[in-house]
Amino acid sequence: MDEQPFAAASLGQVHRGRGLDGQALVLKIQYPGIAAICTADLKQVRRLLPLGRLFRAPAAQLEGVYRELEQTITAELDYAAEMQRLIDFRQFFAAYPGNFAYTEEGQLVVYDFGCIQPVEASLLAAYVQTFRALQSGKAEELERGFQALGTRQPQSAPPWALYRNLTVLLGPLLQPGVL
Repeated sequence: MDEQPFAAASLGQVHRGRGLDGQALVLKIQYPGIAAICTADLKQVRRLLPLGRLFRAPAAQLEGVYRELEQTITAELDYAAEMQRLIDFRQFFAAYPGNFAYTEEGQLVVYDFGCIQPVEASLLAAYVQTFRALQSGKAEELERGFQALGTRQPQSAPPWALYRNLTVLLGPLLQPGVL
């Protein structure tokens, strides 16, 4: 393992190395004591939360923000779960480009995300549907994609002009081989 890190992670650092078989690898290491630091920071946030009421933020909303922050930090600290999601992503995205690529030797390259947020299959399917709708340039498909994501209600009038603008603006950028 290289003693000096080559990259920073949100709660740690990343080192290059080689396995016993000679294969290149990276090791993400948490900073010592980071879990205790995060716990202490969350306690301080909890103590400051009532100040949000000075800005007329509802207590339930403040509590929701705190819970989401706590869950996200807890997930960031769980490197074993992150590794499992990386394995899952590698299997799922084997045939797709995106934040993942492969070296000529077949090694997975993850460009930029911590993989801390598991995504339900139905939500992932809705994102794929919306992405494909943007690629196709068809506003009707984009409306169905947004409905599948739950961001549009079927009873309200679709913003067709916005959809046309989105497909004109983003569609060309999302074509295979463009980026």
